[in-house]
Amino acid sequence: KALTERLAQAQGLTKPEVAVLLAYSKMNYFEAIVDSDIPDDPFVLDRLVRYFPPVLGERYPDAILAHRQRREIVGTTFVGEIADHVGPGIGFRVREEVGADIAAVARAYLVTSEVFETDRLWRDVEALDNRVAAAVQIEMLSGIAEFLVQTFTGLLRSYKESLDMGRLKARFHDAAAELWDAMPRPLASQDKLEYERRVRHFSGEGVPLELAQRVAGLGPMAAALDIIDVSRTTETDIVSVAWVYSVLNHSLELDWIRRQIDSLSVQTHWHLLARTKLLAALSRHRRDITAEVLRSRRKQGSPRGILEHWTRQNRTLLDRHAQIIAEFKAGNLFDFAILSLLVAGVGELLPGATGVQAPPE
Repeated sequence: KALTERLAQAQGLTKPEVAVLLAYSKMNYFEAIVDSDIPDDPFVLDRLVRYFPPVLGERYPDAILAHRQRREIVGTTFVGEIADHVGPGIGFRVREEVGADIAAVARAYLVTSEVFETDRLWRDVEALDNRVAAAVQIEMLSGIAEFLVQTFTGLLRSYKESLDMGRLKARFHDAAAELWDAMPRPLASQDKLEYERRVRHFSGEGVPLELAQRVAGLGPMAAALDIIDVSRTTETDIVSVAWVYSVLNHSLELDWIRRQIDSLSVQTHWHLLARTKLLAALSRHRRDITAEVLRSRRKQGSPRGILEHWTRQNRTLLDRHAQIIAEFKAGNLFDFAILSLLVAGVGELLPGATGVQAPPE
């Protein structure tokens, strides 16, 4: 009742309440990690060694790995990182959305942070203390947190049954680095303009250019895992896949649909889950349509030529889709039911059964 009243008054938790919530969140993560096989995974051994002073790690690595409290040390290290970077309560929410346990959430977070090297990015932002305005740092850190949640939730959806942290890092790390280094070249003109606007915004606030570019790229990079999977399954270079993926977002007005979903009124936990499911379905359709476009090519050609060919081949479906979007825009009335229809309509652009399945390695 108290929370409902605060929500109606647009009031959140007080700082002491957030502190208590954070403490309980860390305890839940700690218990889940210590009781899991995460501390025994070779993937985390380097972090265990880094917990100790460098000189100890260099002289006594075997003794550290055999430490009697290694499980507790690993748990303590990761708990602080996860809770501090993505906030309390995220584990519960993601568990509800995806149907995974807390240990799986921790695994997905660790893979995401390693693939995209967000720990270093976080430290670089924190190093700007007293060099840029605190509000700018908070904006950048919030962007990293949002990126982490969106990306590791997507990873859980696709790889919930096979969360081998070392294998997933090997699958995605180098391709993600290639995509990040290519920014903003793989973006559609609209996304490129937004990327450049954000770079100018952060640079104007005193953020070093390279860091400003990195943070500005978080938005488009949130789709990197889908782009990499499509690149592998269609045997297409990653920059071409990213460009088609970006262009489809605007040509099919998926960005507009997403904004309507984001603006839905969320009054209960179930509303939040429903909105999240709609966003996940829309992202899945976008990924699958991108793959379908690339599979439609008859011979090697430019990404633009491949997209134009697919557009000609599917003109009737695309005209119907555009007409439906126009009608809904004219009505300007959106709720969960209407947006469910819109998202389902996007899926109808796919022939037969949809899906880009992540192949086993």
